[in-house]
Amino acid sequence: LRPDLLLVVEKGDQLERFGRRLQRQLGCSLHITGGTPKLLDSEYLALDLKAAGVGEVEVLVYGDFDVGGWGVGSGLVKQLKFLGIGCRRRRHVVWPQCFSLEELALYSQPIVTSNTSQAVRLRNWLRQTGGIAGQARSIHANWLKPYERVLARVEELLAEP
Repeated sequence: LRPDLLLVVEKGDQLERFGRRLQRQLGCSLHITGGTPKLLDSEYLALDLKAAGVGEVEVLVYGDFDVGGWGVGSGLVKQLKFLGIGCRRRRHVVWPQCFSLEELALYSQPIVTSNTSQAVRLRNWLRQTGGIAGQARSIHANWLKPYERVLARVEELLAEP
């Protein structure tokens, strides 16, 4: 068991099903945010982690490659830190490199902003991730399938030093 490995799933549906399979296979902790992390949910997660003797986690975020998916990971890490759980590393499962050029052409979408706040968040996300080929484009995590592709990607991340 690896309770200090925290798999954070952005939303339900296929991602939740795949996330539960990963949890069983890896013996990791699992947290499904359903979108933006809620502080109350994070408090319960922190209590559970502390009860398991975990004071620091390695976070794998399984969510969309977009501004919101990025925010799920950073938001939860900030909340956990506030609640006394450190984060030694945060990585995202879904990246453009997970997809073929054909898949990126078919399934990625341009990111459109409607106000200054969204534009600032998008600019920060682009600076941190590079977007898709340098462009403000997103791709839903649901396109990374079947399950074996997700598992292979997670195993690749876990093998990195």
